[in-house]
Amino acid sequence: MQSLLQTARETKQPVDSAEIIVRFDGFSAPVVMHVRPAADLDQKDFILVILRNTSHSKPKLPEEVRHETEPRLKATRMHVSRL
Repeated sequence: MQSLLQTARETKQPVDSAEIIVRFDGFSAPVVMHVRPAADLDQKDFILVILRNTSHSKPKLPEEVRHETEPRLKATRMHVSRL
């Protein structure tokens, strides 16, 4: 990420990474990082960083997280159905 930020600042051009694996909330997903320098001269020090998920399927939760989540999800569904 550091080299992408530096390249975008120096060249004042958008830069994209190769696909990388990133962990989000306990599961991994392939992403491409898009780094864009600000176009407005008043915001020359600002850079936009976008992480775009490139997987075509929904990431699967690790089994231990699923076991923790299922009872809470069931309780929430029951509570909502009573409203």
